[in-house]
Amino acid sequence: MKNIVVCMLAVVLASFSGVGNAEALTFSEFRTQTDEAFKGTMTPDQFVKLSNQVLAKDVGEDAEFKAYVHAARGHAYWLKKDYKKSQAEAELSLAANPKSPFGRLILIDAFKGQNQIDKAIEQADLLVETAEKPEHKEAYANLAAQMRAESTAITPSVLWQAFDDNEVAAEDTYKGKTLAVKGTIHAITTSPLGAPQVTFAVDKHAINRVVFEFAKDDRPQVGKLKKGQQVLLSGRCKGMTLKSVFLDEAKVIE
Repeated sequence: MKNIVVCMLAVVLASFSGVGNAEALTFSEFRTQTDEAFKGTMTPDQFVKLSNQVLAKDVGEDAEFKAYVHAARGHAYWLKKDYKKSQAEAELSLAANPKSPFGRLILIDAFKGQNQIDKAIEQADLLVETAEKPEHKEAYANLAAQMRAESTAITPSVLWQAFDDNEVAAEDTYKGKTLAVKGTIHAITTSPLGAPQVTFAVDKHAINRVVFEFAKDDRPQVGKLKKGQQVLLSGRCKGMTLKSVFLDEAKVIE
């Protein structure tokens, strides 16, 4: 699954694809470019140079446009992996327009780039609170949930080993709780009762496993997964049976 932040910011950068001369465009014309797909026709350095020309103009009271340009600059620096400058541009975007979703999305990626996950999650929660459209609120809520899961995710080996070392202690720690587990898919099968299952192998012979069981209604989603794919799943831990740890109520997070 593509990063939601990157996908949404591609739309922002689309504003500038194919633009060669800032002096030849009005601010309004600059903004109308957002309906074009980002084709990668401009390098991050080229875009920063172009945006310098734009910001050198008097943007007056057009806070929305100023926020827009700074957010896009932040994404350009993010592409260069200069996360400090990306953060600075995102903060300038939000200073110009505190309601700018693009500025906050850039700030999330800048914090993630600096491994400041708690701060990134805080910004995602603010996006949920300030979103005006239901579809945006849902997308931002999914983004926040995904980051929370990533920050607490464990590997299949860690989960399986805990049960193998001391099943009583592992049950006290994990059983009945919803866990996020990130690993590589070993098998995608169907249970005897028709429920889709995704299995992580813990050893090279796949004798020891962690098995996620999905609801039957989730068959279309599970059907898109592939063996060998790395995924982040969540599920309620049911415990160990015959050297396999089982989780139900499974969901694909990423």
